[in-house]
Amino acid sequence: MKTKGITILLILILLGTTLFACTDKGEDTEKSAIESFTDKTAKKAVDKIRTPINKARSVKTTGENKMQNVDEMVNE
Repeated sequence: MKTKGITILLILILLGTTLFACTDKGEDTEKSAIESFTDKTAKKAVDKIRTPINKARSVKTTGENKMQNVDEMVNE
């Protein structure tokens, strides 16, 4: 019985130290050159897509504001 308890204790200690050793300590790892290049390329692609969309939204808002001003002038 005593050896069985010691065996279980040793297994638990080994299991605990193994889990502790494998945990992520939150260390920032540097990205590889390929990951860095991929991220930069993706950001450029997103910016190229979003820029015209944002400009179109701006033009739409400006047009709506002008139409609202014209409507207010007509109603006066």
